[in-house]
Amino acid sequence: MALEAARLELERHYASEITIVELAKIAGLSRFHFMRLFKERFGRGVMEYRTELRLKEAKRLMCEANLSLTEIVELVGYTSETYFGTLFKREVGFAPAVYQRNQKRRIAAYSWINVGQLLALRTMPYAAPMDQYWTDYYRDKCGYEVKTPLSHHYAFNLSALRGAKPDRIVGMAELLPPEEQDKLREIAPSLFLRSDDDWRGHLAQLAAFLDRDDEAAAWLKRYDRRAAAIRERLAPIAGGGALLVLSVDRKGLAVVGRQAGTVLYDDLGFALPAAARDVGWGRPIAPSGLAGLEADRIIVHVERGAAAEARWRSLAQSEAWRGLPAVRAGRVHAASGLGCFEAPWNEYAADPLERFLGEMPGLFGLEG
Repeated sequence: MALEAARLELERHYASEITIVELAKIAGLSRFHFMRLFKERFGRGVMEYRTELRLKEAKRLMCEANLSLTEIVELVGYTSETYFGTLFKREVGFAPAVYQRNQKRRIAAYSWINVGQLLALRTMPYAAPMDQYWTDYYRDKCGYEVKTPLSHHYAFNLSALRGAKPDRIVGMAELLPPEEQDKLREIAPSLFLRSDDDWRGHLAQLAAFLDRDDEAAAWLKRYDRRAAAIRERLAPIAGGGALLVLSVDRKGLAVVGRQAGTVLYDDLGFALPAAARDVGWGRPIAPSGLAGLEADRIIVHVERGAAAEARWRSLAQSEAWRGLPAVRAGRVHAASGLGCFEAPWNEYAADPLERFLGEMPGLFGLEG
């Protein structure tokens, strides 16, 4: 109750300069214990929580009030418009003026993958699915903007979108029967992307649909420039033979193919093992089949969860694993929590692939 009282006080006075000491006094705790318990209870630090409150109110005012940015900045508790702009861009991903412009249209992202496509175009969806564990990042990123949560039920989504009245709808063709696509077209102009197109094609098609071609071109230019810089850093590693990516989950072991590993194989110059060149998303494999892939280096991605971790421990202790040349040479890189390997078909979009790209130097031990 004491922590809750302090939180409510912060929510009432987030635009003021209320201090941690004042909040700790309300909770009847020392400053140190208050900060620690607040973060344990609410999932973020006191100042992070206040920043989130301020940014949410700023977003609301940008979309609903006829105020200048200077007025909005002052209303939510900041004294410097420059500081606010820097903070907003760091937390949201783009500048306040871009946010204000792009949020004027209500865009519905019917499938998880579509959220990652929209974010690259600096647009937050008005409607989107938020009911799966792999959307945690999107919940944090777009939780305020998604006013109409969608699910995996056609009837529910149809009713929700009729009520939301979006200006545009984007979805994946293979995930919606033609009759459901037609119903959505009755609500708003709709684009249904095909999964046999690559992620760059998806971004270009969506940009054309939303009249954001320039933004897509600029995003791809930045991405390619960043990929080239990382590729140069990783060249001594990438040039050392074939890279095998293995996914370990509760169901078993699988080879990750070119489509799921597109950043590694298409953008960073790593070579697929010859025996895996026909693998798209992934293909199950028994431990006894690993030697036949002839990999010089291995990434092992272990799904979060006790069952997958137990399976990985068992594999790591097996003779089939310990006898692999890459294992004996110490050329194995362990990873976990990478959406592009856990649910690659949902993360096969510009924004998550850019985040994945940024994590690659660290995965190979080249932080900094």
